[in-house]
Amino acid sequence: MHAEYMPIEIKSFVDDCPQLHTGKAQFLVQHVPKAAVAFAQKLRARNLKISPKTTLVCSSMQLGRNIQQLMAEQDVHISLDSSGRDVGADFSGGSRRRVSIQDYRIAKVQSSVNAISMLGKYTKQAAKLAFTNAKPKLYAMSAMGLSPTKRAKCRSLLCRPLGVRKTGGCLTMAMATHRLHYKDPALTLAIDNILDCVIAIAQSPLKLTAIAWNRTMDNLSTNHRWAHVKGPLSSMMATLIDFNWAPEEYDKWYDPSGKVWNIDYSAPNLASMVREVLTHFSLLRNYGMTRTNFILCAMVPLTSLTPGKP
Repeated sequence: MHAEYMPIEIKSFVDDCPQLHTGKAQFLVQHVPKAAVAFAQKLRARNLKISPKTTLVCSSMQLGRNIQQLMAEQDVHISLDSSGRDVGADFSGGSRRRVSIQDYRIAKVQSSVNAISMLGKYTKQAAKLAFTNAKPKLYAMSAMGLSPTKRAKCRSLLCRPLGVRKTGGCLTMAMATHRLHYKDPALTLAIDNILDCVIAIAQSPLKLTAIAWNRTMDNLSTNHRWAHVKGPLSSMMATLIDFNWAPEEYDKWYDPSGKVWNIDYSAPNLASMVREVLTHFSLLRNYGMTRTNFILCAMVPLTSLTPGKP
């Protein structure tokens, strides 16, 4: 099928077969329905059924109606909606950023935290459940990113049952003292968002990424940047800016000290290196201005981090 309908591709993810295409409206109307109808016909030939949850989501409703009509003429009927959801993440075709599922996930975390706190009155071992039971309920947060306000809320919730902070004390100092700084939700949730998008960029056409990056950066340069976040790419860029990075281009980022890092998306160890560098600078940002400097001197090795050549 890929050879017959290039450049349209059908991908699989666990038990789903999503189609995600970008381009001008005329190109999409011409090619997407043909590939989708052929795929549906091949499924029917194998006595398989298309799930009624299948949804068509486009950046404009008019484009969606045109594609839906062409598919209906070939006896392939799917619903058209302004947004969709799967794996716990909302999708709206880049038209806006939906956070209703995020609020639902955070509410579930709060319920788990309350139960863990009650259990902690009887055994201190219950504190381990904060990262093994409550935090996994925040899955898919890396898809659309978390604003600074929600990151702070998740951090406060997940660290409550740990019992490391005294009333009125500093949570940052408490986590560093108990060697929990690498598990800081404000750090891990943000870095997961950036890493997932970096991996997605590495699997995408880099020329299109460069165009989208420049357009998105123009919107994020204004005040209230999270109000302009519409998808994974813009959420990653906003998160980098929150951590005092300057992502000038998709493959050239300036760290808080002003040094430039060139991102090689073909590198086999891309994810691990990006995580290492972001973790280092994030720890300095979150913990470097507290009384934990003497602890971080032994925790954060600098010898393995070298910036790329300009």
